[in-house]
Amino acid sequence: MTEVLPLKSIAGAGNARSVGEFAPGDVMDPVYVGITGAASTILTSNLAAGVLMATDGSGKAAATTVTVAALLSLSVAVAGFQAQIDGKQATVTGAATTILTANLAAGMAVISDSLGKVAVSSTTTATELSYVHGVTSAIQAQIDGKQATITGAATTILTSNLATNMVMVSDGSGRVAVSSITTTELSYLNNVTSDLQVQIDSKAAREAGQITVSANYTLVLPDSGKQILHPLADASNRTVTIPANATVPFPINTEIWFVNQVNTLTIAIALDTLRLAGTTTNGNRSLAANGVARAVKVSATVWYIMGWGLS
Repeated sequence: MTEVLPLKSIAGAGNARSVGEFAPGDVMDPVYVGITGAASTILTSNLAAGVLMATDGSGKAAATTVTVAALLSLSVAVAGFQAQIDGKQATVTGAATTILTANLAAGMAVISDSLGKVAVSSTTTATELSYVHGVTSAIQAQIDGKQATITGAATTILTSNLATNMVMVSDGSGRVAVSSITTTELSYLNNVTSDLQVQIDSKAAREAGQITVSANYTLVLPDSGKQILHPLADASNRTVTIPANATVPFPINTEIWFVNQVNTLTIAIALDTLRLAGTTTNGNRSLAANGVARAVKVSATVWYIMGWGLS
């Protein structure tokens, strides 16, 4: 009778056999003999359920952490990957190549460099750049329209004020300066109608007193306020002429006295009007010996005359 041997499985650790090495009673499990490739990691156990497969660090089949559900969700949410990829620039070659891997220096104006790449200015900060805010036209054109350096009379008043309430003058260098005359003193010139020195000279002449005439005589401006004397020593008739205003502009209210000691003194007027006071008579007047007369200028071309021995 044939001996029945117990069946032995060769599957499992320590039971591996190569072809020709099977012993009597060995029964092979339904596995592949001699598998040493990528599938060797999945011969005796299942993968995690519902995840994607990939190769591990040894090139063996393994499960990933990405689930099938996640893959399906990605495929639904993102469509047309290739179309999107095709719409991108494969390699950045333009101006931005200088700023792909590093930041620019902070707070500087951004410019294009000599290669046309994005760069920062080495001299101009963002703060300085902000100073052009509000500029409405070409800055250089505006600068060119200004005076580069003031070198004229105004140089003395560029950085400081003048003394207050003083009359301005030009100094010894031709620069703007103030005088010692106040604006109040300047206001005293208001209503002045003719040369002040001429008026002053005519007033001061009154103190000089008397002009003696021993020949025909025409009055001059300094005679204002004086006494015109025809002396006893000159026995001839004489004529004293009041010149026209256009020739000698005596100030209005000028007074001149005439004294005649001998013979006849004619008081004549050139072009303008000489009126005998208290009458409507105009023209030259005669002053008798020992006569006294006073002429007063009442307007630019009119004089009045009055006196004793006057006709």
